[in-house]
Amino acid sequence: MGLAKKLKNNTRNQHYISQCEQKFNSINPENGRSQRKIYSFSIKNSESFDLILDDPFGTKIENNLSSKDLYTFKELDSENRYNFELFFRKYEDRLHNLTVSLIKKTREGIEAYISDELREIFALKLLNSFRNPYRIKVTLEIIGVLSKHRPVDESSNNIYQKIEQNRNDYSKSIAEEFGVNEDEYVQWIKSLFILLCLDIKENKNILDLLIENVFTSKQIRVNIDYYADKNSENYVVLPDTGYVKICPNPTSLIYQFNLSANILLSYIIQEVNMTEFAQSEVNMPIGDIQKIISQITNIHYQTRINNLETLSEFNKLAISQSHSKVFCKGKTIYLGN
Repeated sequence: MGLAKKLKNNTRNQHYISQCEQKFNSINPENGRSQRKIYSFSIKNSESFDLILDDPFGTKIENNLSSKDLYTFKELDSENRYNFELFFRKYEDRLHNLTVSLIKKTREGIEAYISDELREIFALKLLNSFRNPYRIKVTLEIIGVLSKHRPVDESSNNIYQKIEQNRNDYSKSIAEEFGVNEDEYVQWIKSLFILLCLDIKENKNILDLLIENVFTSKQIRVNIDYYADKNSENYVVLPDTGYVKICPNPTSLIYQFNLSANILLSYIIQEVNMTEFAQSEVNMPIGDIQKIISQITNIHYQTRINNLETLSEFNKLAISQSHSKVFCKGKTIYLGN
């Protein structure tokens, strides 16, 4: 299938946090896709963790954490457009399968064979954040240099030019909605195009190659926090920005991800040179991204059951680091006693 055909589809409602990730936090995950719901909370005050439940009956995942034509850079006719839906789906399906596997093994107490899942989930979750529009400025600091590299083959370059020419009232409105200017928005779409859509080596794109090369030199510790009390609503929240990042000291970096409503993953990376990795956000060229996600040989992990102190800390950080909303399986969010 040619590149143009892969980019062509009729999806207008485009998710920046996938439906499969939201499904693992759904009120009713057993229902069909169009019926699944999640509780949405607007952040009234992030410092005092003051939240407002948007709808006591829940918000449909089908239309949640999405935006109309967010990744569309060319409308072909009344139905079809060019966007990245097919490319995103490849990684969403892989993340879904890995998540199901890790949840199953965690519930069954099988800890001897989860290193592969932990490695790939980390890479997919972190790299998946590049598509989050609330992280456009951060993403451009990391992979924005890609947008300056024009494809050499004619068909790919024609697509690249369509992205460059996608400047109109709608692109301006999307940029304004997510707090960037039109140039930054177009640069972001070009960077995603180069990252996802161009075969670099053996039919693999840059993202495939990055994921393949994860964890090659440093050590990492992973805490798997499992909240198994069926009689409580102590759930892990899902931030609208995708993950929580902590710099506890000058040589450590922690990434925390909601794997599901009941499982929190915390990746603690030691011996990080914070002069290389800016404390506010990662700031490096694409060739050096592996330094933050790919230089780890040894994974040491532990499973902890119902560690409410960690849950409270994460949920508070998720609120403070989110743009405007957090999401949860329960009507109340655990913030400690």
